[in-house]
Amino acid sequence: MANMTSVIKKLLIIGPLLAGGASSAAEFEVLDKLSVDGYTVLRGSADIPGGGFAVGESTFVVKNGKVGIGTVAPNSKLNVQSGTQWSGITLTNAAGTTVGYLVGTSAANDSGQLALNSGGVNQVSILASGNSYFSGGSVGIGTTAPLRALHVSGSLGVGGTAPGSWTSNGSDIFMNTGAASSTIQLRPNGEGSVVGSAIFSGGGVHQFFNASGVEQVRFNNGNVGIGTTGPAYKLDVAGTLNASSLRSSPEVSSFNVGGDFNTFYPVYFTEPRWSDGVTEIELTRSDVHTDSTWRGALQSKFMNHSTNCGHAASFINMDYNYYGTVPFIGGYQTAPGCNNGFVIWLRGGGTTYNYRSAKGLVNVQDYSTTSPKLAGGDWTVTAKTAIDAYVLAQGNSFTNNVYVGGSLKAASWAAQSLAGSGYANMGGLIIQWGSYTATMAHGSSYSPSFPIVFPNATLQVVQGVGNTVGTGTTVTYAPITAITTSGFTFQYGAVNGGTYATTVRYIAIGY
Repeated sequence: MANMTSVIKKLLIIGPLLAGGASSAAEFEVLDKLSVDGYTVLRGSADIPGGGFAVGESTFVVKNGKVGIGTVAPNSKLNVQSGTQWSGITLTNAAGTTVGYLVGTSAANDSGQLALNSGGVNQVSILASGNSYFSGGSVGIGTTAPLRALHVSGSLGVGGTAPGSWTSNGSDIFMNTGAASSTIQLRPNGEGSVVGSAIFSGGGVHQFFNASGVEQVRFNNGNVGIGTTGPAYKLDVAGTLNASSLRSSPEVSSFNVGGDFNTFYPVYFTEPRWSDGVTEIELTRSDVHTDSTWRGALQSKFMNHSTNCGHAASFINMDYNYYGTVPFIGGYQTAPGCNNGFVIWLRGGGTTYNYRSAKGLVNVQDYSTTSPKLAGGDWTVTAKTAIDAYVLAQGNSFTNNVYVGGSLKAASWAAQSLAGSGYANMGGLIIQWGSYTATMAHGSSYSPSFPIVFPNATLQVVQGVGNTVGTGTTVTYAPITAITTSGFTFQYGAVNGGTYATTVRYIAIGY
């Protein structure tokens, strides 16, 4: 090589070695080994084709494209090895302030920590063994713009793996504790007292507790309980329920009365919540073709409260409407004595009935054997082959009296006249009233006419003389001598004889 000094053997130079001048280039090549006891300054570039070099043997090594600090055998592109705790990689700014570091923390230097600072204050710390934290701002997973302290865009899993049947829609929270139940506690004041908690179990029972650990709400396999740990209904509240409005559709059940079609069998309804008051039940057949073509439709409602061993105040009322060739109800009766509930005699022959209670609290027992008999304490009932007289074909029936504070008017009252002499046709039963005034002579007969003629017959006429007439103690009377559909005849009489102006008033009933 031109201008090159070639050293075949060892060259030992004590003092500075300069190759080339200030304005000329020179090459200095060592084919074997160059050992420098002081320091070496390379003002240009160094080409070391031998595969690497070492500084201080174990302090800084470049070997086969890998850099080792603190090791002569780097096993990655950069391998920093330290046997001293808190010794590792530190990043500082121009002022020497630490920006971040990656160090070993344990006494054996076998546990790592990655820390990031802001303004010289540690804000992010990730420890392999210990608590980690992010206090510099919000943390986003799956998003570059977190809106909360922890913002996850996607599904969040806690513990274990999701079951094979679980499919994420991109915004789910999955928890797998590996136990039969999972507990969630709410502590709004950090490490302060628990203000609420919930336990979710794989058995379908989920419980919610207040700050005192008292259960408030329970979900039990589709039923919700408030104030009760064993809800038996879709919503079961133990206590007072206050609502601005409440709409309920009681569950509809059904039963079938067998036996003979022309026989009415006793069906016993009990009242499990007798102490709550009146029980209401709807008994229906909405579809006229249920069981057979044109068998008939039924809409009825019963209100009942039994005496239940002498508590009295018992009654049973019925609202009854049916359509078909035969009626469905043969009778009804509230339970006497120490019996709870009521009986309705229903047509058999494989006839289906639907029922629901306003309280949802009636039990049905169907007795449809050859000789049906219902025994309850001191009460025994049997089947009927005829309809009881008190059962209306259509309409309402009441156990007790009916009082009407205002006017009473029925659509079946075909006509009426409420004048001084008038009448009212109440579905066929006609009541007429009026008065007859004349100067009447003792022993003479008079025949007033009714406001209208009774179509069929006059059942009864009640009359009375207006008052004592004349002077002194003269008393008049007017006994009825004949009754027709158009009027009646009476004979006037005065105790002391004579002729007087007299008014006779009457009420007539017919049809």
